[in-house]
Formats: sequence, C-alpha cells, structure tokens
Amino acid sequence: MAGLETQFAIDGTGFSGARYEKWFDEKWGTQESQSAWVKLHAVVGTRTNVVAACVVTDKEQHDSPMLPQLIAEAAKTFDVKELSADKAYCGRDNFAATDAIGAAFYPAFKRNATGAVGGSYAKAFHAFQMNKEEYEQHYHRRSNVEATFSAIKRKFGECTRAKNDNTMKAEVLAKVVCHNICTVIGTAYELGVAPMIGLNGCTNNPPAAHLMA
Repeated sequence: MAGLETQFAIDGTGFSGARYEKWFDEKWGTQESQSAWVKLHAVVGTRTNVVAACVVTDKEQHDSPMLPQLIAEAAKTFDVKELSADKAYCGRDNFAATDAIGAAFYPAFKRNATGAVGGSYAKAFHAFQMNKEEYEQHYHRRSNVEATFSAIKRKFGECTRAKNDNTMKAEVLAKVVCHNICTVIGTAYELGVAPMIGLNGCTNNPPAAHLMA
C-alpha cells in the first residue's frame, strides 16, 4: 500500500456510544441528556482510502492541532507528497508540519485570508488566487476522507457498544483496522498488488491507529 499512495487527506468524525451523559440546564430548568461520543482523526490515502495514521480522542478535541502528529506518523511509512484539508486546518503550524516532511499542503482558505503571514502559507494562498481551478483539483481530494469515514460507519457501525471512554476509543480503532484489512484485500484484487499483512492488520506498516488518552 505504501507504494500506491502519495496524496492524502485529513479530517475528523464522531462515533457515539451506548452511554448517555446527563446535565441540568439552569436557563430552562430542564434535565438534558445526549449520547457520549469520541472523535476519530485520520489521514487517508486518496487512491485506495487506506487509513495511513489515526488517533481517537475525546469529543472536545479540535481537529487542527492533530495534523502535525498524524502527518508525521503517516510519513514514516508513506511517501507523502501532498495533503488536502478543510479550512479548519488552515494555519501556519500545519503548513510548517507539512513542510517538515516535504509535502505540499492544500487546505481551503478562510474568507479573511490574505497570505500576509508569509512563508508556505502565503505561497499556497497566492497559488490559489492565481489558478483556483488547478488548486481545487488538489483540494477536492479531501472528499476521499469523508468517503472513508462513511465506509467505516456503513460497514462496521457508526456507534460503539462500549460504555466508557477508553473502550469506546479502542472499539473505534478496531473499526479502522477492519477497514484497512478490507482495503488491502480490495486493492489486491483490483490492482493486482500482493498484500503483506502484519499482526496489526496493516500492510507491512507500523500500527495505523494510535490511541490518545
């Protein structure tokens, strides 16, 4: 799989659990509740939809700060040439992280972006301004990560049966491993690639899923 993927996308998605969290709304004087959930953050190859690196966090974790860790992990196994992301990830730290591994970063820019911060951010912003059509061809590969999340939830469930945070996270990671095994098998048939599957369920890679407390 490592030889097939050079273009990647990053995003996050939630998985609900079997436990409900309750609280009292002082404004309305009512008892409220909602299903507890955890969040999967993942870097996905846009050719095969393999999950190259991921981490499961508490629901409050924002997406953007997860990029440096995940793209560095993906680069240990894959030749990451470019990464696409939505505007939540558009920041100087994330440009620096992709620069550090020699990859080009194609995020969506916020409406108030100017490129005045300089560096790789400014270079990408000006490339976007000068040739939006070409830039968006790279950016729209981001839809593959959404397709991957959809496939995982469709095949293995969008909810977890676990009732505490750690086991919820472990269950989501298990779904990712199952997805990668399916991806390896599908790629082997479609592209004639001989799979090499280790005990972790990844194609000759270090673990594709890393648990964050």
